[in-house]
Amino acid sequence: INSALLSAGYYYIVVDGYGGDCGNYELSVTEVGGLKSEIIDKGNITTGDSEKAEDISELLIYPNPVDDVLMVKSPSEIIGIRIVDLLGRIIFIEKMTTTGTLKINTTEFSPGAYMIFVDIEQTTVKQKFIISR
Repeated sequence: INSALLSAGYYYIVVDGYGGDCGNYELSVTEVGGLKSEIIDKGNITTGDSEKAEDISELLIYPNPVDDVLMVKSPSEIIGIRIVDLLGRIIFIEKMTTTGTLKINTTEFSPGAYMIFVDIEQTTVKQKFIISR
């Protein structure tokens, strides 16, 4: 990621994996010109959880494309939702504890592509969606 193109703020880095994959990661930041490098985080990641696969497959995010209201429907307990634009800026965040159908008003969002992250128990589901008017 070229930080010279980013404005100040908080950003998410998403690493896609295949179910059951695991490995170590290291996240570091190097200043422009390579003068300073700093390790931000180290750890181990594992993707996939067969016990939660059924609940995740029943999560519905619709309609796509959306005009003014995005629906999130889950039989499992939703504990948080984040919507991020393609530059990584968080434009919507809400912590909650709910099941059923949640309505998100998108009338204040600009038309374009977004990522929604839905936190369900110990799993996060992400999906791209489009706002078109």
